[in-house]
Amino acid sequence: MTDSFGARQSISVGDAEYEIFRLDAIGDSRVEQLPYTLKILLENLLRHEDGEDITAEDIEALAAWDPKADPETEIAFTPARVILQDFTGVPAIVDLAAMRDAMVKLGGKASAINPLSPAELVIDHSVQVDHFGTADSLAANNAIEFERNKERYSFLRWGQEAFRNFRVVPELEPVSGGDLSMSWFAMPGWQAPGYLRQPLLPRGTLEQVVLPSQALGRELRLAVYRPPGYDAGTERVPVAYIFGGRGALDQGGFPEALDNLIGGAARPLLAIFILEDGFGSLSSFADMFAGELVPFIDSRYRTQ
Repeated sequence: MTDSFGARQSISVGDAEYEIFRLDAIGDSRVEQLPYTLKILLENLLRHEDGEDITAEDIEALAAWDPKADPETEIAFTPARVILQDFTGVPAIVDLAAMRDAMVKLGGKASAINPLSPAELVIDHSVQVDHFGTADSLAANNAIEFERNKERYSFLRWGQEAFRNFRVVPELEPVSGGDLSMSWFAMPGWQAPGYLRQPLLPRGTLEQVVLPSQALGRELRLAVYRPPGYDAGTERVPVAYIFGGRGALDQGGFPEALDNLIGGAARPLLAIFILEDGFGSLSSFADMFAGELVPFIDSRYRTQ
């Protein structure tokens, strides 16, 4: 954790002590004029500053926010908790399960894949009116609902037990249009989970490289991900070639995902992002890949 502005302080409330981050520590008078919502974001940046994803420059840029100017700086927001709705939350849990499978295939531990922020998924009811006009209609419709959604409910129960930092919240009154007891969402005295307060995992590096290709008759631009500890090490590492690499990098988070996989005990690897498309004929592509790209990477890096 980085605290460039010395904003971190503690306050005592009764017998409890809490960590706070003072906005006035930034030393910019414009902070006082920020809308309340932006003050919340600014406190969030101070709280999660790490010098990598969130820097002092990000904090200063938000503190100097000008409502009349065009936005020029993106900021990272780290929520204390995420509330997931059924329709979009279930695919998110499916993605996490798929990431666990990938982790195991890479030689890591499935248990290393978990939501970074506490997440709670609210299950929607989908009761259909198959029975009506009788005293047992509700019970009959509920029974059919559970039969129809057995696989989904079973998967979510598995997810709640398998993933750390994840909870499933049932809707309590299916006949009232989906009312929720707000006590489920109470967070008195919430503290970040211990593993979120641990030092950040080591980070890999991303290097821009150009390959002069005779087979293609042009230069081929690459981005090479070197895993954490590569520069100081001597061991050889496997290589993964990623075509459509520009799209993968533009979506964001790909190098960080590799950092997390490797930090979770997956084997380190070099990732070669090929940033361009359009390789001409199949033969020219084969000549470029086997005759130029692979030897080029092997000559520059410690590959297996």
